[in-house]
Amino acid sequence: MSVQSGNYYETEQLIVMLEAVINSHKAFRNVKLFHWESVFRIAEYHEVTNMVYFAILGMDIRIPPECRRMFEDSFRQAVGNVDELKNVVEAVIWKFEKEKKHLLLTGSYSYLPYYKKSEMGETKSAEFFVEKGKRGLIQEMMYQLDFLPEYRGTDRTVYSRGMIRLEFIEKWRNISRKTEKYFSRPLSSYPMVEGFRYIHRMNAEDDYLRQICDFAADYAEGFPRLRSFVNFWLFYQSNNQTLDYRTLIKRLKKFRLSRFSGHILCLTAFWFGRIQIPAQEENECLELAHCLFSRGREGRDTVRADLPRGSVKDEEDELREPERKRKKFLGIKKERKL
Repeated sequence: MSVQSGNYYETEQLIVMLEAVINSHKAFRNVKLFHWESVFRIAEYHEVTNMVYFAILGMDIRIPPECRRMFEDSFRQAVGNVDELKNVVEAVIWKFEKEKKHLLLTGSYSYLPYYKKSEMGETKSAEFFVEKGKRGLIQEMMYQLDFLPEYRGTDRTVYSRGMIRLEFIEKWRNISRKTEKYFSRPLSSYPMVEGFRYIHRMNAEDDYLRQICDFAADYAEGFPRLRSFVNFWLFYQSNNQTLDYRTLIKRLKKFRLSRFSGHILCLTAFWFGRIQIPAQEENECLELAHCLFSRGREGRDTVRADLPRGSVKDEEDELREPERKRKKFLGIKKERKL
């Protein structure tokens, strides 16, 4: 399967480089000339510039010095962030444990152990799932750690210090009522991290489901990223022998995400595991790739067909939404047809 018809040559070669880093071999010896500054910008958008640097080290082609420097700087920043982010995450964990407040570490930081080297992972941010009503505790803690508020929303707050960004989530991104109900159970019901009483983790099956739900939300919004695919593949490689597939299949079917999940896994395995996509799945996987490469401009209609009904508002719904809110505010009931 190829996506050359969409004129995404640089993005295709970016995936070749990521696959080479994941599987520890050289990316390529001979390659057509392409615009390295564009490659950097694409890699930056997909949050994988530090991984591409490892691929560049093993390439036998000439790269403009200024572009090589951009990748080197990104890598050095990733190296510098590793220890700083680790220390901050540990401080947050121990604060919640001391205060006897439940917390679950999630997001890209939770997948760092799956990388051969920590500096290959996403080292700029960490995400925590917390219970509602803990914003005062979080604000005090962030003040003590010299973090400044970056965003305060209904369901999440974001703090930053230099290049480090921490996000505290009170409600998962969900694409249907069924997924919302499933992941809204109390934090205390999740398995505890060894050595802690209030710090929790997801089991492998829930982690798999959570990642698929996040993929669905990303595609619904039109902004999926390659870093999520890399995380998913490394996670899957480490857990595929022990996953409870009977439970996974049952829940994916209940969430109406079976087809979408299958296409995500097929595409990821094709890119990073060199596993051929079944002929009957090629078109759907091609649309997933086009949607990712075009940042939502192509393939969205086909991808929407794989998502649960109601997970994506169409343009007509978005136009009607303000009118619905106005009628609700004024107490206007739905008119009956005569």
